[in-house]
Amino acid sequence: MKEFVNQKDAASYFVEWMKRPKKNKALLFYGPPGVGKSALIEAYAKENNLDVIQMNASDFRSAKDIREVIGKSMVQQTLFRRGKIFFIDEIDGLFGREDFGGASELVNAIRESKHPVVLSANNPYNPKLKALRNYCTLVKFDKISVWDSEKRLRHICGNEGIETDDSVLKMLARMSNGDLRSAITDLESISSGRKLITSKYLEDLGYRERERNVFDALKI
Repeated sequence: MKEFVNQKDAASYFVEWMKRPKKNKALLFYGPPGVGKSALIEAYAKENNLDVIQMNASDFRSAKDIREVIGKSMVQQTLFRRGKIFFIDEIDGLFGREDFGGASELVNAIRESKHPVVLSANNPYNPKLKALRNYCTLVKFDKISVWDSEKRLRHICGNEGIETDDSVLKMLARMSNGDLRSAITDLESISSGRKLITSKYLEDLGYRERERNVFDALKI
């Protein structure tokens, strides 16, 4: 948890909530990709000897799917660790033509769960999430700053014995547009098989398409 980058408010709220999870309530992490929503869960669980039951919402659609995949597990105790955290990623993907009662079944699962439940979404204000939001506390994750991304990339280079200069790391951080995961992926890509990376290797990186939420689109 000490190595977690930025998101101090979100991380602090999550840690306090985990001490006293509210009955019949889940947390809904929201924010752009690559800013630490999954990483926060994994880091906390590792330090506190908890099982993480992680699923992607697009893997199940119907009420039957949810009951079979997560319903029973949410009311069972863990055998070897202190407890469980249920993390359902990309909850936006649960809703669509193929969703047959999935949303209401997920609400039932949250209400009956004996363990903390955390959901994640890029856009929590999707109208189809309205009923689910009533059973969630929203926790916002912001984009990672250029400075924080650059600092983490420099830390990784030090651990991996990779030589470079600050201009390359700063450019990688800027290109990622607040997405630390993609900045790390880009660093891995251009440093593969090398111990020295210079600005010329940045030319190997293609343009990364990004999805904008409706609020940013309206501003543009």
